[in-house]
Amino acid sequence: MRHIYAIGGNHEAVELSGINLKKVLLIVYIIAGVASAIGAILLTARLNSAQLIAGNMYELEAIAAAVIGGTSLSDGRGKIFGTLVGALIISVLRNGLNILNVCSYTQQIVIGSVIILAVLFDKIRKN
Repeated sequence: MRHIYAIGGNHEAVELSGINLKKVLLIVYIIAGVASAIGAILLTARLNSAQLIAGNMYELEAIAAAVIGGTSLSDGRGKIFGTLVGALIISVLRNGLNILNVCSYTQQIVIGSVIILAVLFDKIRKN
């Protein structure tokens, strides 16, 4: 895990410290690809169809979950448990908005506003 944090910080320093940059990056990309494939399979099973735009705008929810969970956008430090709590908050918020029959565009605005508030809170907390 520390190697991944180091690579995100400075590639040149990682190479000079003796970490095999290409090997670690390959492993990280493989893990990300497998996780994406599992997510695509689960989404396809949930929708009973495979559509090109089925996962459109899920990246917004992923970023929102990480930021709400305490991951800083400036340095990327965070905890997995916090991200899971953030994902739970986003899911409850999305479900509540669906129950209230709020249109999807307004839901994106609400989720974006929550991200902005979380980033502002993070900046205030760091200062």
